[in-house]
Amino acid sequence: MEIVGLSVSCCIRDIIIGMVNDKKHNITKIVAGTKCSTPEDWNEVAAYYSRKYWKADPVRAGRILRKWLKAGIIDQPRVRGAEPPNIADGHWVIDGVQTHLSTII
Repeated sequence: MEIVGLSVSCCIRDIIIGMVNDKKHNITKIVAGTKCSTPEDWNEVAAYYSRKYWKADPVRAGRILRKWLKAGIIDQPRVRGAEPPNIADGHWVIDGVQTHLSTII
């Protein structure tokens, strides 16, 4: 099963609050709405997300973000001048189908 995330903030939040087990689910890609080109940009984004989305465990959230950055699985369409995906129908894609979290718990 291929799982793709469509939001850095929401996907990491789901992991740190225990809604998604990143050890059990093979997350192969994250398509982000961010436009970060430097480590400093990512530091700013992480600080903001830690206050807004990752309050439950900002330290673990930061580790997950660094792991994903190091692995190169974060794609940022805005860096290429493209629009990020619309997450109105969910911020996870499972086997090509965009869905809400309740379908992968």
